[in-house]
Amino acid sequence: MRHPVLALVGVTLATVLLMECGTLVAVESGWLDSQRPDYGTQRYWQGNHERFGVWRHPNTRTRHQSECFDVDYRSNAIGARDIERSRDTRVPRVVVLGDSFLGGWGVTAGDRLSNRLEASTGIEHINLAMAFFGPYQELIVYRELARDYSHDAVLVGLLPANDFVDIDLEQARIELDYQYLYRPYLVGDPPDYTHLDLEEPPLRRGLRDISYLFNAVLSLASRQALAANRDPEEAEFPSWYYDYSETQVARLDEILRRLSHAAAGKTLVVLLIPTAQDFTRFDHSGPAPLSHHLAELSQQEGFILVDLLPAMARRTGERARFFFPCDYHWSALGNRVAAQLVERALATTLYAR
Repeated sequence: MRHPVLALVGVTLATVLLMECGTLVAVESGWLDSQRPDYGTQRYWQGNHERFGVWRHPNTRTRHQSECFDVDYRSNAIGARDIERSRDTRVPRVVVLGDSFLGGWGVTAGDRLSNRLEASTGIEHINLAMAFFGPYQELIVYRELARDYSHDAVLVGLLPANDFVDIDLEQARIELDYQYLYRPYLVGDPPDYTHLDLEEPPLRRGLRDISYLFNAVLSLASRQALAANRDPEEAEFPSWYYDYSETQVARLDEILRRLSHAAAGKTLVVLLIPTAQDFTRFDHSGPAPLSHHLAELSQQEGFILVDLLPAMARRTGERARFFFPCDYHWSALGNRVAAQLVERALATTLYAR
């Protein structure tokens, strides 16, 4: 009886190996869109941080290349993409929170929004933004890292394009191929929200790190789940500035309230960041309900809201160049224009001279 079993095992292993090799060729040739395994060699991104979910390894560097940018990233002693900062200072200082947009995805540190604001205002901007973050992670980073540094103000960037998913556990679980699905979440119903750490099972992480085939299966399952979950009434030009649910915006409200309370006594600025898709919807639908909603919340909680959507959308002649041609993030131009708009909006408050 042992020989047929061994033969079946051998055939199965050979079949899986052939499928793995075929998937590798398909992905590397561009025939199949799927996450690539990194074989556990990633030394810059830390995808299993015990408190934040993802963070950078301290004092490391990496080269980030794509079809339209080639840039070096470097982290400091606390894992932030920033220069070393003193813990205490008597001069004004701003803590910057956010995701890949404020972290400077695809651009040099000098070209990103926070560095441009520091250069033009003379005020230090401690950048604690991190690619793959959602607003709840930004709140945790503020509580656990920013409090160690004296500061007078907080600038937090919100990206509606993915932040609602990043704080929605059930929605995020649909995107099975997203490698940074495992993170802290705020779960439950208002007002009884609780903290939950979603941790990736070791076997799944191991297979994702080494197997093209496993990643391809995850991508296929993710696309099918997203298609099944798509609302048939979805707008012709979808945008999270307009298409969020009441549950999602209530959770975002709670996070902003907690951030406002954590930053009590300091100036808090909430920066709404649009993508090119948001511009298209703005052209067709006009003012966004999210902007109106957060403006009302800002009055209640005492923070300053700066929404970049209207001003950036009106610059029709150049707005396509605000983003990389191969990527939805800001280019150096997008960072420059956003910094100018932010400084102008805060000229009589945060940057008053």
